Amino acid sequence: MPNRYVIVQTIIDCKASYTIYDKQKKKTVIPVINHRVYLRDENNNRLSYTMKEIVREVYDLEYCLDSIPDLPGEQWFFIGSEFDKRFKNYNGTYLVSDRGRVKSYAGYEAALMKAKPYTHGYYMVTFRCDGKRPRIRLHRIVAYYFLLSQMPKGTDFSKCEVHHWRGKENNAACNLSICLTKKQHDRYDRIRRGIIEYRAQHPVCWFLADLAA
Repeated sequence: MPNRYVIVQTIIDCKASYTIYDKQKKKTVIPVINHRVYLRDENNNRLSYTMKEIVREVYDLEYCLDSIPDLPGEQWFFIGSEFDKRFKNYNGTYLVSDRGRVKSYAGYEAALMKAKPYTHGYYMVTFRCDGKRPRIRLHRIVAYYFLLSQMPKGTDFSKCEVHHWRGKENNAACNLSICLTKKQHDRYDRIRRGIIEYRAQHPVCWFLADLAA
């Protein structure tokens, strides 16, 4: 980017936005069609860039205008190659939250990605990585980023199972537990079934417990 221009980063509610300031004209460069900005080099030749291209060049980050409101207390992590090698070239493209939401920074504006139920009722999200469309179970992504740190050091997540306490449609971290073995997972299932049976037999008690939670 020519020295005539300055990139300005603004952070509000932990979300960054960027603008280009023209020092010569002393004003902000306004993006036009397709969110492009037109700049001039030292020879007065016109250059055309998108803000994503500029931020990628200057900060080595994927920029996206994120106007999606967070849920109260919601936390986000970028999904990277540490979780799945298929994200090697997309470390700043997809994010997951502790509430079980996933959003994409692939376009100019952030977009929530829809999870759909597939095999055995597990909700899965379809990504785009290097021309392929991997479909990944949402609960495993959430558990990796928000629960694995609570497990014993050196835990091999690929060998772990993830248990849902209150239905597979709820993929928030608070509804999940990492199981080191299938035996532990089966035990959690028995506990969950017992809770469901108790709830059916004692609806008033369970309702009061929900209110107190």
